[in-house]
Amino acid sequence: MESQGNDEFEQAAGRLAAIAASSEYAIVSKNLNGIVTSWNAGAERIFGLRANEMIGQSIARIIPADRQHEDDCVFEKIRRGQIVDRFETTGRTSDGSLIDISVAFSPIRDRHGEIVGIAQIARDITMLKEREREVLRMYRLYSALSQISHTTVRAQTRDELFQNACRVLVEQGAIGMAWIGWRDPGTEQLVPAAVWGNDVDHIRNIRIYADERPEGLGPSGQAYRSGQPYICNRLLMDPAMSLWRAELGKRGYRALAVFPIRENGRIAGTLTVYADREDFFQAKEVALLEEAAGNVSFALDNFLREQERRCAQALAESERQFSKTMIDSMPGILYFYNDRGQFLRWNRNFETVSGYSAAEIALMHPRDFFAREDWPQLESRIAEVFQRGESTLEAPFRSKDGSTHPYFLTGRRVDYFDTPCLVGMGIDISERLKAEQDMLTSQGRLDVVIENLREGLVIADPELDYLHWNPESLRILGFTDLEHAGRLQREFGRIFELFELDGTPLARNRWPLARVRAGEALLDYRVRVRRADTGWERIISYCGSQAVYAGNRRLAFMTLQDITDRTNAEMALRDAHDDLERQVKARTADLQAALERAEAADNMKSAFLATMSHELRTPLNSIIGFTGILLQSLAGPLNPEQAKQLGMVQGSARHLLELINDVLDISKIEAGQAMLSREMFCVPVCLDRVVASVRPMVMKKGLALDLAVAPELDQMVSDRRKFEQIVLNLVSNAIKFTDRGRVTVAAERVDAYESDGSTKSGAAVRITVADTGIGIKSEDLGKLFEPFRQLDSSLTRKYEGTGLGLAICRRLAQMLGGGIVVRSEYGAGSQFVVTLPLESGHKP
Repeated sequence: MESQGNDEFEQAAGRLAAIAASSEYAIVSKNLNGIVTSWNAGAERIFGLRANEMIGQSIARIIPADRQHEDDCVFEKIRRGQIVDRFETTGRTSDGSLIDISVAFSPIRDRHGEIVGIAQIARDITMLKEREREVLRMYRLYSALSQISHTTVRAQTRDELFQNACRVLVEQGAIGMAWIGWRDPGTEQLVPAAVWGNDVDHIRNIRIYADERPEGLGPSGQAYRSGQPYICNRLLMDPAMSLWRAELGKRGYRALAVFPIRENGRIAGTLTVYADREDFFQAKEVALLEEAAGNVSFALDNFLREQERRCAQALAESERQFSKTMIDSMPGILYFYNDRGQFLRWNRNFETVSGYSAAEIALMHPRDFFAREDWPQLESRIAEVFQRGESTLEAPFRSKDGSTHPYFLTGRRVDYFDTPCLVGMGIDISERLKAEQDMLTSQGRLDVVIENLREGLVIADPELDYLHWNPESLRILGFTDLEHAGRLQREFGRIFELFELDGTPLARNRWPLARVRAGEALLDYRVRVRRADTGWERIISYCGSQAVYAGNRRLAFMTLQDITDRTNAEMALRDAHDDLERQVKARTADLQAALERAEAADNMKSAFLATMSHELRTPLNSIIGFTGILLQSLAGPLNPEQAKQLGMVQGSARHLLELINDVLDISKIEAGQAMLSREMFCVPVCLDRVVASVRPMVMKKGLALDLAVAPELDQMVSDRRKFEQIVLNLVSNAIKFTDRGRVTVAAERVDAYESDGSTKSGAAVRITVADTGIGIKSEDLGKLFEPFRQLDSSLTRKYEGTGLGLAICRRLAQMLGGGIVVRSEYGAGSQFVVTLPLESGHKP
């Protein structure tokens, strides 16, 4: 029956071990003290620690210090018999690095239903979390870029522009710190013009230069001189960071990037950003930050153009004030000539603009201020004035030095002393044309961004007068001919059908674009989209909202992503996880049943051996007694050979009796039949008695035996015989494994001792048995207290014994409310320390 139970147990254990070994998840069990009892291949792969490195060790080895409270909370729930569903946390691998894991816990119970351990299953989700953080980081960088674009429009000064740009990058772009250095022409220093982040004082106190002095050889100086971005994803390893590496490392920064800033086409400063992790600045991040630096440069050029425009306006205003007495403060050039093209009057500004003197203008024709290719158009408009009364013209006005400026010219017919004349004025429209061109350029840049986005984008007004689907959105909807798809965008209601994920059809007014146009905001709204004509179907995620511009005008913006593959993968993963969980539960139940059968068989064996005490000891005692009578010659004299042979018989019988006593002792302990007495006795007297009993063994081996008892140690209430048996076994063991040197027994009082499972502490006696023997290998320490386990199990072993002495010592110490620990150095000796309460809590 016992063999059958063992076979079933081994088969169940084998099946469970096969499941755990083949699982890609970490399947780990531990006892209630947090000591690992099993560790599968999945755990080895995830945490980088082999089973022999973790079994017998504390689970705290893979738990970061700041996550220990989570394990304590789990323990409390398991202690109450609860199952802890999976939650996300952080684990630590063999090299000390941190990984993201999803973990679940359940209690392990013994055959009595008592909780004896905890099982946990962990899954490495580091890559998933990294992808989520990457998406969030890119979203924040896109948001930061958008806000910087708005800042370039709203900012009124350079300082405001710089400060807002740095602030947006830190607050919106998940950047640790950002600062803009502006070159001082006198000192060549890149002076911090704006700083935002946690270490503002540090940046304001350092010196970085644009030239090639040592302080200019870092990333900022190199980016300024080369005009190219400098990307440093390993800050602590970059030689260029030697002057600043230690200080920035202490502040937690691990990567930086520097981008040149231009003003009027020339490099004038740098934008430097810091991140708290290595490899932060990849291609996408660099592209976005480079565009942000470009937007700042563009804004600086706008400031210059605005300054130039204001200067031109001031000049024009000055001219108008100067000529107010002549032409009623009219701006620009004033001209007045007759139908023959003879100039009759002009203002002083006309002279200034043309570069001709008054005498020269008096002899010139209006055509002389324009290029020959513009003459036909000019003469046509002049004729139109004389025929219809007025006209206008835009044409380059040529000055005496050959330079030309675009002018808007007006003309009105007047009769001056019965002579048809033309009076008009011209205005320089260079700034207007430039502003129009800038607007076209800006619009073109925005169009390029929208058309080249790697994300679907739809723009529409609430009335649907304006509707635009960018190319990526059309690709997501399954179109390959984007030009044809663009012509069909107002017919999508006929082409497509939309459903909720559960298959419920969506009415047109509940389609994502209709909802956003109506003012509703969407975030990750998932919809099944189907082509009515082809059966094409995908799962698409929509996000959208409205933006207000130009007062109260509104535009609806909506992004879309194809998440079909991701959604299918998530569903498949959930199904696989549920199936694995069911299988593990079933196998665990089988294993538990087999374990209970094996424990029952073991208890029956121990009970049988305990009841056989009298039957086994009686014949041996008879052999020992009768051989003693013969050796004393009470039955007649013996010759030397007979005495020798009887002595060997008596010695073997005594040795066999000792072995049987050990086996019976451990069996009684395991069967719960070992009885304890409770009496008061003197500890020093007991120790003297034990030492005296082993002195013949010590003298025979030529060893020294020392006993040191603290003077404050006196009475003890416990089982005296069990106390002496523990000390005698430890001292005998030390003598047996020591060939030279000494054995030392030391006893002292411990005032505060808390035994396992007790919530109270009290006084105790601590006895240390030290020897200079062979010692124990570190890999064998874990097997030391196992029953029937000898560290040297070869047939030619030097030392005899059953391997039960230390196991009995530990069991007896635990029964008395104490414990035993060992410290050993192989080849140098061992120390066994037993601690027992001075007043035992057991009842006899």
